[in-house]
Amino acid sequence: DWSSDVCSSDLTARKESWRKTVAATGDPTAVPPAALAVLLEDVARKQPNDPELFGYIGRVQLAANDPMAAAEAFERSVKLDPRRADAWGALGVSLTLADEGKVGDGARKAFQQALKRDPTQPDALYFMGRAALADGRPAEALGYWRPLRAKLSPDDPRRGELDRMILTAEASSAGPEGQQKMIRGMVDRLAGELAAQPDNPEGWARLIRAYGVLGDADARERALARARELFARRP
Repeated sequence: DWSSDVCSSDLTARKESWRKTVAATGDPTAVPPAALAVLLEDVARKQPNDPELFGYIGRVQLAANDPMAAAEAFERSVKLDPRRADAWGALGVSLTLADEGKVGDGARKAFQQALKRDPTQPDALYFMGRAALADGRPAEALGYWRPLRAKLSPDDPRRGELDRMILTAEASSAGPEGQQKMIRGMVDRLAGELAAQPDNPEGWARLIRAYGVLGDADARERALARARELFARRP
């Protein structure tokens, strides 16, 4: 019908515009990820047996916030070349994002395939740890996360989140008494840091709240008094 012809013509014109932009700049990222994905799908029709192309399409679809389309591309990639641990890991990530962060059966199978081919595959280690913790198996989660943490460089931005997850798993596996001891150790470390570097109002706020959680009223009042003294001129 006429409206379909108009839409088809409009898309063709936009594709041509995107192609010219990429050709002129030599940079595929010069167009939005969703536009690049459309162009790559045209390429894929001519190269239907290229696993790396489908892996690239999957990454572009993730950048375009379309995890389901990304999962389809990564699934095609691993079917064409099942040896790619990174593609299996990316498939699992895509399925997890598509399921609003839940590591479902399909994602777990993909991560397991990734670890079968590369036991150090970072996406698989991280998300299998999350799955284990969600299932109430903190010790198993630590079995995934500790090797991953050892592999990450000190300046890797993912270390902070991973450290928090490890602490959560350690507290869960320690039992009530162990949890209390671990929390007390963390609070004591924070108190030591503030004694050495007291100009940290957010740190004092965390310490005061932590003493309240522990039920240590005397320590809470001492910390509060010290903070009020330090920041008397900084309300």
